[in-house]
Amino acid sequence: DLPHHVSFGGITLSAAGRSVMSPRDKDYVESSGLCVIDCSWNKILRGEGAGAKLRTPFPRLLPFLIAGEAI
Repeated sequence: DLPHHVSFGGITLSAAGRSVMSPRDKDYVESSGLCVIDCSWNKILRGEGAGAKLRTPFPRLLPFLIAGEAI
């Protein structure tokens, strides 16, 4: 857990992201880390919730995911 006022230097999965996380981010995640905000992304977009004040230089969106069963 990070305090809300702390900056995180790695990639953050966030509704505020402008680009989708991709395999190109792998090296950066390995060197600087990955943060996931565990709250409603609707609250973040309204400026509320746990992740609204987290500062990050690399916000990313999750890629489109398709649920399926292993074969």
